[in-house]
Amino acid sequence: RKRVGAVDKHLDQYLTNPLIRGRIDEVLVLADGTLAPLDYKFAVYEGKIYETYRTQLYCYAWLIEENFDKEVNRGFLVYTRSQNKLIEVPILSQNKEEV
Repeated sequence: RKRVGAVDKHLDQYLTNPLIRGRIDEVLVLADGTLAPLDYKFAVYEGKIYETYRTQLYCYAWLIEENFDKEVNRGFLVYTRSQNKLIEVPILSQNKEEV
């Protein structure tokens, strides 16, 4: 994961809070001290990110922050059917609050 500036990662994380739970493919530890969810999609990238994918990353960000006590301000999608195309998705405080 050097291409996203990750210095470490936690694989296949099952995280919960009182309202939601989820299994995150990878939680990346970034060089700036923040964390980021990385989710693999068995899909072709068609030039846009579906809202359901964004919402899933926002939920993952909320779970990561509550379970790891570290900030999350971006997430990543890997489209396996487009030569593992990597897309970075910004995650704002309001995105986490909305979910």
